[in-house]
Amino acid sequence: MYEPRRAAPSAPSQIVSADQSRTRDASGDRTTSPSQPSYRDEIEHTYLLLDENFDTLYQHCLTSEQKKQLSDTYSATRYTFWKVGQQVCPDESSVGTIGVQDLKMANMLLTATLKNLGDIGAFLRIAAEAVRLAASLAPPSADA
Repeated sequence: MYEPRRAAPSAPSQIVSADQSRTRDASGDRTTSPSQPSYRDEIEHTYLLLDENFDTLYQHCLTSEQKKQLSDTYSATRYTFWKVGQQVCPDESSVGTIGVQDLKMANMLLTATLKNLGDIGAFLRIAAEAVRLAASLAPPSADA
């Protein structure tokens, strides 16, 4: 049985929105990015939405199947985010702009759904789609 790793926000206003205008520089510090978000930024955004809100989402899950789906989705997005971070020199031109725009839209839907978690099932479906899109943008595994 999974135990949440930290105390969850007690009010909806404490939901973390994973600010899209912030990125990390080479030292890992957050900086503002004046340019258009890259596919890496969108994948990071997906990851942060799930990571920073995991405990709240877990509390909203009504069944063990929903809790497992949330945990599996979170694991998949964490792996995808890690995989993208392993790239030494990302080739932004090799990523389709339609896929990036689809992921950006899914991230916007996730953010909006986080503000009103009345239907955790809807959130889980959107999150699964966002992670699927993120994984499709990530580089192939070296062992693949």
